[in-house]
Amino acid sequence: ERTCKRNKDVQGLSCGFEGFVYGGGKFMFTYGIETILLPQQVDSIAESEFGYSQLSSITIPEHVTRIGSGAFCGAKLTSITIPEKVTYIGESALGGGDNLSLKTIYIHAKEPPTTNNKLPIGALGPQITFKIYVPKKSVETYKNAKVWKLYKDYIYPMP
Repeated sequence: ERTCKRNKDVQGLSCGFEGFVYGGGKFMFTYGIETILLPQQVDSIAESEFGYSQLSSITIPEHVTRIGSGAFCGAKLTSITIPEKVTYIGESALGGGDNLSLKTIYIHAKEPPTTNNKLPIGALGPQITFKIYVPKKSVETYKNAKVWKLYKDYIYPMP
């Protein structure tokens, strides 16, 4: 069961719930919510959870290990930080080809998260405007990893 408290002043939402997985697309196509703070006990973000929302900012809890396909696809995110424990990112989880607002992706995982052999960001080509920042010692690992190597020109060491 989810309990949420809307903060009208910052157009944000703070949620608490029983259980460990956010899921079922409960926030898909939501409008007016630009930020959300998830509880620290969340360990997975399900498929399409925040898809096509107006979410521009999110703090992903440090215990999250899995981000499902389409979790943020179509959201208005400009930046996203992926915690170190994330081991899986699904297809178009961080955005689709129509999300040109995404500028920075910070991935703290030392090893590239596995994918379902599909693009986790869902965009390739001249329309790409984002940069992917990874741990300095992991840059070459990401640039040579299956699927992630397709983004090799956009992978940089963490500032």
